[in-house]
Amino acid sequence: MSSLRILFVGASGYIGGSILDRFLKSTNTALKSATYTALVRRQEHASELAEHGVKPILFTGLEDSDFLRKQASKHDIVVNSADAFKAEAAKALILGLSDGQRQSGTEAIYLHTSGTSSIGEYPVPAASAERWVLSDKDDIYAHLTKLEAQKPYAQRTTDIAVVDTGISVDVKTYIVMSPTIYGEGSGLFNRQTIQVPGIIKRALRRGRTPVHGTGAGNWDHVHIDDLSDLYELILSRLLRGEALPSGKKGIYFSETGYHSWKELSEKIAAVGHDLGGLKTSEVEELDSDEWITTLHAATPASVQAGELGFASWSRSTADLGRSLGWAPKHGDASWEQDVVPTFKATWAKETQHRLTIG
Repeated sequence: MSSLRILFVGASGYIGGSILDRFLKSTNTALKSATYTALVRRQEHASELAEHGVKPILFTGLEDSDFLRKQASKHDIVVNSADAFKAEAAKALILGLSDGQRQSGTEAIYLHTSGTSSIGEYPVPAASAERWVLSDKDDIYAHLTKLEAQKPYAQRTTDIAVVDTGISVDVKTYIVMSPTIYGEGSGLFNRQTIQVPGIIKRALRRGRTPVHGTGAGNWDHVHIDDLSDLYELILSRLLRGEALPSGKKGIYFSETGYHSWKELSEKIAAVGHDLGGLKTSEVEELDSDEWITTLHAATPASVQAGELGFASWSRSTADLGRSLGWAPKHGDASWEQDVVPTFKATWAKETQHRLTIG
């Protein structure tokens, strides 16, 4: 693909920034010679990206569907790692790629970032026989539509919209659905993940490490470097002209290990106590409302996101990626060790936050 044009949405974030950094440093010829554009809201982010060879475009936000569609139409590839709960934004980007595809005759590619809370089950099934582990070689699209029919969830709604819109306008879509992501990011701006710091923030504000419910749910995890490798691998294969699973079959998991929520909270409690950030290594169980209101006001959507994102059963295996040659480098030891620097970084931010408001 000559004069490859890649649009990033979410380049200032943890995931998007790390993927962009990986692409810019790629040894793949097409990725090295590509023209990169990023939609950003803040002028300081725009200036910094421009210094690193990325063309910034200021925009008002993901609600401006017409603008998103117009910008996407000028590109061959869109990497969307912004808010995975915005279905209309994702649809606009895909429609824009379709517009450009018809004009140029070049096959467009849409890479979407989602999370495995979309396949989460809450409450956690009591019977071990019902605690499944899904492979991305299974019919994940059918599983998503089944869960969505039971109770809609904005991120899952978006996943389904991505697939359906891509099929309707003949744009190849690829969803990377990640579990708990850990490790320091490599982007220019936000380098910290969400879930583990989210538990640590609650622990620091309450003085005791919480677990959502009983902590019986199990999730998978992946290091941000390994996740960036997967994005690079998928796109590199596509640019070589390989036919990869897309659309209904193009939902890729990215697990490298798994944990229970109770085990994670217990690890955080022990680390926090050892470091002096917490007075106790005990763990407390919180109901859904307490979990949310520790950090912000509760809404039905935030309560549901808390249950699916911090308490559900969500197990997956990344068989598609491994079949393509994905070889993660970070294992169980890396996961265990990362709690210490993550606690320190979150503690420092919380201390600064208290000083700022206080």
